[in-house]
Amino acid sequence: MYQGVFLIANKQMLRSVLIFPKITQSKTIQQIRNQYDPLASHIRPHISLVFPFDSNRSNQDILKAVEASAKTFFPFIATFNKLGHDDNGYVWLAASTGRQKLIEVHDALYEDNCFSSFLRQDIPYNPHITLGKVKKEDTQMVMEEIEKQNIFFSVLIETLSIENILPNGDSNEFAQIKS
Repeated sequence: MYQGVFLIANKQMLRSVLIFPKITQSKTIQQIRNQYDPLASHIRPHISLVFPFDSNRSNQDILKAVEASAKTFFPFIATFNKLGHDDNGYVWLAASTGRQKLIEVHDALYEDNCFSSFLRQDIPYNPHITLGKVKKEDTQMVMEEIEKQNIFFSVLIETLSIENILPNGDSNEFAQIKS
């Protein structure tokens, strides 16, 4: 959900912690994202755990914090089969099975003081894969189009990733933590 200017005044890059699931229907999902998601060319389908943040901590410090939080993270299955949206035009595929585990991982990461000050209190955490960001008035039509695709899948979640968000908005994954 990062948009707009990616280069911060002090030349630091935004970073985030996320999961890049191995999706069996990745072509279909990418086609939907190419049509509706302005970030589709910058980052592959993902589940955000720590939303983009700007910190003066080193990548190594962030990696250590994620590794410490991941000690209680075990491989699990997540199923994505619930189409959802918000009032801002975001459309997504939400987790059902594995939802609670994703919330626990999200919460554990934000309990670390490396990330705690970046917790978004303004929105409840809803584990999902964003499919699009459209005009508010187009949301219902887009939802109906996506529903016709009948997309749902289950994936084994066993790896967390950390990325730098480059000035052009591209994702540069610099670490993977396998549970």
